[in-house]
Amino acid sequence: MKNLQTKAMQVFIGLCVYYFVAFGLIYNGLGMFLTPISQDLNLPFVQVSLSSTIRILTGMVTTAAAGRVLPKVNLKWFLSLNVLFLARAAFLISSVQSLPLILAGSALMGFAAGFALYAIVPIVLNQWFDRPERYVSIATAVGGAGGIVF
Repeated sequence: MKNLQTKAMQVFIGLCVYYFVAFGLIYNGLGMFLTPISQDLNLPFVQVSLSSTIRILTGMVTTAAAGRVLPKVNLKWFLSLNVLFLARAAFLISSVQSLPLILAGSALMGFAAGFALYAIVPIVLNQWFDRPERYVSIATAVGGAGGIVF
């Protein structure tokens, strides 16, 4: 039993680091590039920042569906495909020259993030802990702190 608790805490610490990197450094870090993108494309900042709103809204929709989808699929393959999908969406956003394509790329990124970033920590914690509520809160707080610090 002690070994299982040690392994579970290692998983929890890994998820805290994952949330810090995923939200604090990668996902929230995209906002740093909105001003240069708006200047390069000669678009108002408000229009370009709309991409973040689109990304968050589509992420909310897929996060709501994650509880039904993720238990039915091979998690390793599904998350691997989602990471590739996120990378493709990031490449699409970085290589386009018009607002509609930026918004489409943001929607794709939000769709994949709903499964790969938002929902994965609660699902993994529920597999390792009997009462994960406090661990989910702590992992989310660590991820949010990463965004604030960055």
